[in-house]
Amino acid sequence: MKAEREAYGKVIRTMSHEVNNTIGGVAALLEMLADSADDEAMREALASAESRCRSLSEFIGNYADVVKLAEPKPLRGDLNAFLRRMLPFLGIVAGGEASVSQNLCGVPLDVSLDPVMFEQVMVNIVKNASESIRLKGEAGGCIEISTYADPRGHAVLEISDNGGGISPETSRRLFTPFFSTKSGGRGIGLTLVSEILMRHHCRFSLRTLDTGLTLFQIRF
Repeated sequence: MKAEREAYGKVIRTMSHEVNNTIGGVAALLEMLADSADDEAMREALASAESRCRSLSEFIGNYADVVKLAEPKPLRGDLNAFLRRMLPFLGIVAGGEASVSQNLCGVPLDVSLDPVMFEQVMVNIVKNASESIRLKGEAGGCIEISTYADPRGHAVLEISDNGGGISPETSRRLFTPFFSTKSGGRGIGLTLVSEILMRHHCRFSLRTLDTGLTLFQIRF
């Protein structure tokens, strides 16, 4: 674990340097475009992207020059409201590979989470899902984000996709630090996701169901 965290430190310092060199200018440009856009949908998309740039900068700043991940700064709030705010940007993350929809339960789900960290979780999961759909090479890709309360009243978040699925061999190695099935992949995404979820004391799993859908489930 110590060796893994030393590796994290090197990766994060490199990311911090490269991201912060450009993120300020990108965010400022997006803000300017949002202010001048005539189309309401475009303004919302640009504002969502600009907000994500600011959050990414804050996220990177929390990890620079440290070996371990920063401790979460949890805030209590409605999980559904958090996901609704993210939906426009998650649609951008999926790009043209898939549509992103939400099927949120009709009642608020009170959770305690670090908003900046959980944005990173959602971005990584949706990005992986869209890449799986792209590699499958079929039209009609879809990613659905759903929530419900389990019988004990705990919030459950699920992200499903109809991509290519996960092989048994890959399934056994999921969440192994820096493991990746992508050509040239660094395996950072799921490693960060698992670290963040563990620090939030969440239970989580990623598997392909008998229906063919791939499901990432997070239990608070």
